[in-house]
Amino acid sequence: MSRTPRRSPATEPRTEIGDELAAGRALVDLAHQPLETAERDVQANAPQPSTRQTAGQPL
Repeated sequence: MSRTPRRSPATEPRTEIGDELAAGRALVDLAHQPLETAERDVQANAPQPSTRQTAGQPL
């Protein structure tokens, strides 16, 4: 059973928490960008398997 979190009506809203979450998510995204670029570069520069058949070895 899924529950939706709710703030108590007596609790004051804390907008800085939302700001902190937004900043944290932005930093996580920013950190992933160079990792994703590096992964694409590694894949693009990886040696390709040979399609040449060597005598006595199946393809």
